[in-house]
Amino acid sequence: MIYFLLAVLLVILFYVLLIFIRKTMWDAVHRNLLDLEDRFEGRVMRRGFATRPVFHGKMNGISFTINFSTEKKEGRRNTYIDFSFALASEISCTVSEKEWLQKQTSEEIRDYLVMQNKSGKEFILRPASAAGIKKIAQSPALKNIIDSKGLAYLFAGKSGLICEFATEEVVKFTEVDNLEKIMQLIQSMSGVFKR
Repeated sequence: MIYFLLAVLLVILFYVLLIFIRKTMWDAVHRNLLDLEDRFEGRVMRRGFATRPVFHGKMNGISFTINFSTEKKEGRRNTYIDFSFALASEISCTVSEKEWLQKQTSEEIRDYLVMQNKSGKEFILRPASAAGIKKIAQSPALKNIIDSKGLAYLFAGKSGLICEFATEEVVKFTEVDNLEKIMQLIQSMSGVFKR
């Protein structure tokens, strides 16, 4: 009976330790977002003890939201930082990191325009219609964003622009200077998806 109680106690302590580590990480991200709040009009929200924070704000008059999701695949935990900007576009287009896209879908990747960034990663451009896609692929703003570290996908459409980055180092990624640089890259995309 004592061994059973010790085993239960160890399991409980293990879960408490995991919750503490998770809370500590999200507390650090929350502090980073508070630094962002000092630079931009906006507000950090956090609904619970060890939950992920969300940031709603404005940059140069454009509304944006930053939120987080996580995924465990192949024994590794990735955190995704989602940036949503109220930047409506005339052309709907998705830019996906090829390796990330292949993990997400069993669909064969075919006949899409492929771009390569400076480090050799390939990105797939999947337009709703092919009109203007070559112009988009030549855009310096798009080239800059695919050169940034961790881009998983970018979607531009009438509802706005959504950009998702994958990282295993969420605290470092969310340092205010890093976030501001990424947000400026995203905002520079505003003229890219015009006809």
